[in-house]
Amino acid sequence: MIKEQLVKIYHTAEKIKTKSVAKISALLAIHRDTVKRRLKTLQSRQHHPCAAVFETQPGQQWIQLLVILAIFYFGIKSNIGSAVISEFLTMLGVGLYLGVSTGSIKRIEQHIDKLITQFGHNQNAVLLPLAKDIEIHAGADETFFEQHNVLVFMDLVSGFIIKEEIKQKRTLSVWKETVLACTTYFKSFKSLISDGSRVLKGLSRKVLHTIHFADLFHLLHYASSVMRFQFSAKIKSIEKKMGKITDNNTLTELEKNRQCLVDGQNQFRQVLKDISLSVHPFHINSNAAANSDEVERMLINSADLLDEIKMNCQLSDKKKKLVTFRNQLKDASPQIDQWWIWAKKSLTHYQTPNEVNKWLLHTLLPMVYWQQQLKKCRNKALKPFYEKTLLLSTAHYNNHTLTKINNNPQWLAWAEWMSSLFQRTTSAVEGRNGVLSLVSHFSRGLSKSRLSSLTIVHNFHIRRSDNTTAAQRLFKTNHDSLLEYLAENIIDFPLPRARKAVNYFEPLYLRIKSA
Repeated sequence: MIKEQLVKIYHTAEKIKTKSVAKISALLAIHRDTVKRRLKTLQSRQHHPCAAVFETQPGQQWIQLLVILAIFYFGIKSNIGSAVISEFLTMLGVGLYLGVSTGSIKRIEQHIDKLITQFGHNQNAVLLPLAKDIEIHAGADETFFEQHNVLVFMDLVSGFIIKEEIKQKRTLSVWKETVLACTTYFKSFKSLISDGSRVLKGLSRKVLHTIHFADLFHLLHYASSVMRFQFSAKIKSIEKKMGKITDNNTLTELEKNRQCLVDGQNQFRQVLKDISLSVHPFHINSNAAANSDEVERMLINSADLLDEIKMNCQLSDKKKKLVTFRNQLKDASPQIDQWWIWAKKSLTHYQTPNEVNKWLLHTLLPMVYWQQQLKKCRNKALKPFYEKTLLLSTAHYNNHTLTKINNNPQWLAWAEWMSSLFQRTTSAVEGRNGVLSLVSHFSRGLSKSRLSSLTIVHNFHIRRSDNTTAAQRLFKTNHDSLLEYLAENIIDFPLPRARKAVNYFEPLYLRIKSA
């Protein structure tokens, strides 16, 4: 009511080019005392450089949107305190138009949390009935905090978080209680990828009744955590000794040891690269179809090389991470044969000739697969290999006789879908763990209600480079906008606090200089 009066009085005063209380009161049928108070309020904030805009209806809406976005991105997504947000908005001069005290920010934030939860319930009620025909390729992991654990259960293909809860324990019974209700929503669970713990293997076998695969992310972590820092530490130690010693024989021996470590470090990096390049359904060099036995042999050879490097460079492995790495290998390669079974089975639906099937599996599919891998790759050392293989597969695709005949968008969509089903890591889950850790490490904790809000934000707001949310990718349909829902349902914003002193405002001017 007060905000509407202020806008009306401001527009009337600007229109008739006067601030006469009597004239404005007569035109708007508002009591003179009220008009006088509102004009005083308007006068007190005319020093703001954007006052001419903010006094209008669109300006008021923009300020309200600014407050919502500041609380949403800083308070909810980043877990920054209300006092900091209040100070930020005050420095922008928003406190002249809306109440942005610490208490007001807290109340708006609590209201936004409730609206996000309500939005999630509304969207799930619409989308979950569509899940009965969806097959899930799941990833599971735990994030550890001081007083509790967060269990994360996600569809790796779409990145949709199926379940995310705070628990005190991470036993099989707790995991079963967490995910059992979710199993009824979906058609089936095709696989589960995890770090290979006994609990998560039991979850795949006893609860989800599906196949378990070892995660390449953790395989590389087991290998790298043993050697990554020891090389640098030993090399620096030797170089420090070499700077103090003058005896030639001792220096020669130290240089020999240093060179051994440098060679071992380079060999270690090459082994990690080979491990990453080997776990694919196609060979990186020939682009031919791979199988689980071949990949397992390559991984075992890599494990042997790591043991050899460890022995030659005299590196310690107190926690026996390399033993864990070797034990996980048998669960890392079977997904390749399983993926080929899924690919061949998916083509039975189309009833295409054998020649076309062969073209789809060994010409179109590898090209699309390497396109996706190159797009996802962030490692500069691996990118040249993917680029080279993509050029090879693209040339084979362009030169094939069936390419022009079967140039159908349907087959391209099939190849993209099939390629997305090969999930060799739980990087999406690990990324989520990192986000939760960052939020928690602001020393403000992580409540169940805030975790629920963050889950909904992840599923329905965060977008990938293709501008799709996790919910859109999983359910193959659009959904309402979370931010639009918040903007439409937050109506009552607090008014600025009435102070006896002048409301101090120091604008942040940006001086733009010509180039």
